[in-house]
Amino acid sequence: MLLILNRPPQLVIDNFSNATGATSLDDVLHGLSQLARQRLIKEIKDVHQGIKHHIIDIGLDILHSVDKLPLPQTTPDKRITNLINSLQKFTPDNIDQAVQLLNIMFPPQGTKVSSILQSQGDEHHILGITFEISDIQGNIASKLYTVWEDEKCQSSYQGLKDRYRELLKPAIRWLAIELSRREIIAGGSQFNSSSQRQAYQAKVYNFFGVFSQNSGQSHGGLFYKLAIEDLQDAILVDPNWYQPYENLAETYALIAGQEKGEESVYLYNQAVTNYNLAIALFANRDVGVTGR
Repeated sequence: MLLILNRPPQLVIDNFSNATGATSLDDVLHGLSQLARQRLIKEIKDVHQGIKHHIIDIGLDILHSVDKLPLPQTTPDKRITNLINSLQKFTPDNIDQAVQLLNIMFPPQGTKVSSILQSQGDEHHILGITFEISDIQGNIASKLYTVWEDEKCQSSYQGLKDRYRELLKPAIRWLAIELSRREIIAGGSQFNSSSQRQAYQAKVYNFFGVFSQNSGQSHGGLFYKLAIEDLQDAILVDPNWYQPYENLAETYALIAGQEKGEESVYLYNQAVTNYNLAIALFANRDVGVTGR
C-alpha cells in the first residue's frame, strides 16, 4: 500500500515520429530520440538550478521540490501496477478491495511528451519539432507547440540530420522550460487567498521571463520572444510590481542591439519606456501584490 501512496511521478518521452516526408530520417529517429532525452536531463537541471537561485533573490515559494527530477523514459513504468496485479492473487478479499481502492485513488502521475519532426516546403526549407505535452492523469490541459528553425542560423551545407541535431538545442531547452513551468504552477495551489495566488503567478511569469531572456543569448531569438510574453503577463497580473518592467526593458535592449534601423530605434524606445516605469514604481514598490 505504501508503494501506491508514494508512487513517484513519471516523465514519459515518446520516440520522435517523422512527418517530414524525408524517409532518410527514419533510420536516425531512435538516435535523435535518445539524444533528446539525454539533453533534456541536462536542460531541466539547468532550469532547476535557476529556480534555486531565484528563490534566494525573489522568494519564489514552491510547493513541489525541484530536486525530484523524474528521469525521461520511453514507456510508462508499470512495475507497481504489475506488482499490484500479482499481489491481488494472493491477498484476502478485504485487503484486495483496499488495494484496488488505493490504486484508483492514487493512479500513476506524471507527464507524457509526444514529439514530431516537421518541415516546411518540398525542399525542407525550414525544419521544426512539434511537442505535445499531456498530463498522464488528465488534470492539466495539454499543450501543443512547434519550435521552428531560426532562418538566420540555417546553413545550406548541412544535411537534414545535422540540422535536426542543431534544432534539438533550442527545442529541448523550450521543452525543459515548459515542463518545469507546469511543475511550478502546480505549487500555486497551496495558497488560499487570491492575492497570494496572484503574487505567486506574477513571480512565476517573471522568473521564466528572465530565464528565457538568458536563454535567448545562448539558444536563439525564439527565447527573447518568449521572455517578452512572460514578462508582459507578469505585468498584467501585477501592474504595480517594478521588477517585470525592469526585466522587460533589459530584454528589449538586448534585442535592439541585434537589429538595425527603425526596428532597433523602436526597441530601444520600448526599453527606455519600461525602464522609466520600473524606476517610478520602485519608489512605491510596497503597493504591488507581490509586496516587493
